[in-house]
Amino acid sequence: MDGRWVIRGGSVRRVTGRVADRPGARAANARRAWTERRGVRLQLVDADGRIGQGEASPLDGYSPDTVEQCERALEAALARLPVRVDSIPAALAELGVDRAVPAARFAVETAVFDLVGQRTDEPLSQLLARVDPIGGGAIARDVPLAALVTGTSPADVLAGVRAAWNQGIRTVKLKIGRPRAFAAECELLAQLRAQFGFDLALRLDANAAWNPDEAADRLAALAPFAPEFVEQPVAPDRIDQLRDPPVAIAADESLHAAHTTAEDVFRSEACHVAVLKPTVIGGLLACRRLARLAAEHGVDTVVSHTFDGPIALAAAAELALSLPETRAAGLAPHAGLGAWPRVRIPQLRPNRVVPHAGGGLGVPPVESGR
Repeated sequence: MDGRWVIRGGSVRRVTGRVADRPGARAANARRAWTERRGVRLQLVDADGRIGQGEASPLDGYSPDTVEQCERALEAALARLPVRVDSIPAALAELGVDRAVPAARFAVETAVFDLVGQRTDEPLSQLLARVDPIGGGAIARDVPLAALVTGTSPADVLAGVRAAWNQGIRTVKLKIGRPRAFAAECELLAQLRAQFGFDLALRLDANAAWNPDEAADRLAALAPFAPEFVEQPVAPDRIDQLRDPPVAIAADESLHAAHTTAEDVFRSEACHVAVLKPTVIGGLLACRRLARLAAEHGVDTVVSHTFDGPIALAAAAELALSLPETRAAGLAPHAGLGAWPRVRIPQLRPNRVVPHAGGGLGVPPVESGR
């Protein structure tokens, strides 16, 4: 690259706002709801005035890092500028963000890839596949969308699923595992099957609500509803204790917990799907490393979010497009976007993730905070 290819400056800005809850679409799991989302927007500027964007939005009570830690890590990265981009790995190493702050690593990585993609006129997904090829560097032409549906009542959930169905989405994810609510959750699943049949793929996320003995009984009870998978039914370090589960199991927290490794999870043979969330896993390249490892063990992948803002959601969409094979992406617009300034996410259509025209991430500069 020529000598003008230098990242010369940048900015970090905190974004805080209330989530945009509506029936069937809340920022919540079975045990907690988030009414506010906080994040950090990163912008890097090259010598030609291009702006690359990244986002660090750790989720309180779920992510291993905090907004304050991310803000400090990103300010420290800016203090290392200017940085010459002779290669993407070299630039990322020079900007160096510690692995203990995965959301900040994701932000820096996204901003650098965004800048390089604009310079080379490559969408971020194509650039990812070229820099870090998997399966010969093939990428998806589009990926179906899956929607997270949450609600405070069965009526809310049924309405949310109906709204997703009406826009062409055929995969939905529901949160289960509320205390003393399993019978009611099964009744809701029966209603969904009665209304939508088995053309609707159901993903069920327990967020580690059960111990292995409980999980064995409850997975058996869920099997007649034919879920696509049940996500994280047990604690991150206990997934290997699920013996011959009657439904497919997806790993989420197990892939980024401090006391487990993805290699161990995939070797356990109790994991059939890996849920890739760049905010907690530590960026696009880290997710691709997991996708490569998962494929070696016959484990499928799903790209998902942590109620992120528009920059991180667009980057996750580019990650999904960059993978040669992946299941429906859990990236449908969600309540957490309400905390951010409204911007267009060009990869998202009503029921699919599609490549955008142009280079980089394709998200307009997010100029204002809340």
